[in-house]
Amino acid sequence: MAIFGKAVFAIMLVSALAIFVRRVYQLFGLLRLGQAEDRFDRRQDRLGAFFRNVLGQAKLFKDRYSGFMHATIFYAFIILAIGNLQAVLDGFSENLRIPFVTEGALRPYVLLSQDIVGFVVLFAIGMAVFKRYILKAKRLHRNWEAAYILIAITVLSLTDFAMAGSKIVLGREPLGAYLPVSGVVADWLQGLSSVAVSVIGGVAWWVHVAALLAFLVYIPYSKHLHLLAAPFNVYFTSLEPKGAQWRPLNLEDENAESFGASKVEDLTWRQLLDAYACTECYRCTSRCPANQTGKELNPGQMIINLRDHMLERLGGKEPTTTLIGDVISEEALWECTSCRACVEECPVGNEHLPKILDMRRYLVLTESKVPPELNTTFRNLQDKGNPWGQPRGDRAAWADGLGVTTMAEDKDVEYLYWVGCAGSYDARNQKVAKALVKVLQNAGVSFSILGNEEQCSGDVARRSGNEYLFQMQVMENIETINGYGVKKVITACPHCFNTIKNEYPAFGGNYEVLHHSEVVLDLVRTGRIKLTKPVEEKITYHDSCYLGRYNDVYDPPRLILESIPGVELVEMKDHHERGMCCGAGGARMFMEETVGAKVNVARSQQALDTGAAMCASGCPFCLTMMTDGVMAHEAEETMQTKDFVELVAEAMEIRRPTPAETAAD
Repeated sequence: MAIFGKAVFAIMLVSALAIFVRRVYQLFGLLRLGQAEDRFDRRQDRLGAFFRNVLGQAKLFKDRYSGFMHATIFYAFIILAIGNLQAVLDGFSENLRIPFVTEGALRPYVLLSQDIVGFVVLFAIGMAVFKRYILKAKRLHRNWEAAYILIAITVLSLTDFAMAGSKIVLGREPLGAYLPVSGVVADWLQGLSSVAVSVIGGVAWWVHVAALLAFLVYIPYSKHLHLLAAPFNVYFTSLEPKGAQWRPLNLEDENAESFGASKVEDLTWRQLLDAYACTECYRCTSRCPANQTGKELNPGQMIINLRDHMLERLGGKEPTTTLIGDVISEEALWECTSCRACVEECPVGNEHLPKILDMRRYLVLTESKVPPELNTTFRNLQDKGNPWGQPRGDRAAWADGLGVTTMAEDKDVEYLYWVGCAGSYDARNQKVAKALVKVLQNAGVSFSILGNEEQCSGDVARRSGNEYLFQMQVMENIETINGYGVKKVITACPHCFNTIKNEYPAFGGNYEVLHHSEVVLDLVRTGRIKLTKPVEEKITYHDSCYLGRYNDVYDPPRLILESIPGVELVEMKDHHERGMCCGAGGARMFMEETVGAKVNVARSQQALDTGAAMCASGCPFCLTMMTDGVMAHEAEETMQTKDFVELVAEAMEIRRPTPAETAAD
């Protein structure tokens, strides 16, 4: 290359690198606006997450088509980076080589892999074009940014073939046999003069490096910033239990001007990093039950809006938009069911829910702005210890005559049975509590309840942003539980299960907490209860979000149902980690649903679509919502709704009298 050409290329390269570095420095400066957060611990676990979800692309393969397409482009990007670096070196001298890679014994195999990968990536680009522009997938936007990346990769691959093909024709590539695709291009060029071939190769090189440098500059200014940020986002993902990924609030901080998040500075640097890592794939939105039933909440757009809101601050400017209002509206904040589907689905580790909770905290604790229904719920929780405002003294009335002891009467038991508010007061869920008592007594399990000393676990208060009420309930409950020396807890409510298991430890409440499905399955497997009476039903099982996505308990309820003679288990369209929320989480159980279709009605339709005669669940909220959903479809005669433990109680062989029966004798 002539000296003038090399000089031009050097200026292009230095300019591109300078623009790139300057932009990255600016973006890093915005992250520093966020609050401190320790995400530098447990390096081995973080590296494991990095290898699984960055190098292994594990989450992307939940959608096989998109997973294969993206993984192909991703791996091609890495492999072809070698060739791109070599192209840059060629701008100074073709004698410059990458040691041990583009020279020496490995060179033939590097050339072969790059040539084949360069062709395969064109196939993946075709898949991307087909899905986005032909099938017009709903969650994928068809804008110029999406087209630019596809065009850029295509240009880089085609110019790579043209460069290699021209070198083969001109005799400057002795290893042409290792370039099968470029060899085809060389065959096309054979009839041209050496001057023409040289010009084609030269133009291809200039187009290639220009596209490469333009892409380098473009990345930090576009949604493709995720190419830089996503690997770090995955590495710094929360390693806390999924049910405990909420920032603790120091409510006794006298210097705090507000609690929760109302501006960028109230979020942590890791929460802000999400905005850079977002790929705009909208997988989160496609699984959001609120969005899918016609509501405003759009988790993906919230993250994108956060990025735009942050970028307004470049150069020290004051933003023209607000976190609550523009990034996400108050209405959308309260539409969230906290089902965690958005977090589960995100391929780059974005954590949507903690941001929503922090903004709810601000509205509740600082602005005192809550939906009217929640004001009543908060009063009930504070005054009566339950969200319905039922008398504290009636909490254990459901157990009258069952021979169930309280911890005050007998604390020398293996388990504390945490009944929960629904099991204590809701007539339908009292039947579930009684069925579980029957199973535990028949198996000879020793347990007691707290009775009137029990109050709400705090789930409703925390999920609705009332951290003050939550911490008050938690501390009172822990004092009571620890006073009895409790080591093990059983509960039939996934919300209580998650809260006591994952959130109480931060306040000094450390127990082995088991969902009743885990306990009952163990009793079945060890033969302490025998399921001998047939239940001839086709049953579908609804996954509770707080049992499944929060705590990875998917199989025990299903294994129990499959152990019952006569049961045929069928799955709904959305199940396991992709199960659809019933609509009650995030304190939505106690708020009116006035926009769009009702989430529980949509979910119950999925249950009805299976043709099953019964929908089983393992959560009092889910049982209530699915029952109401079936009634909304006027399908009560077609489908029953039950907790799985009610079926166990029906199918169980009675082997010992209950304490109540013994007392009667």
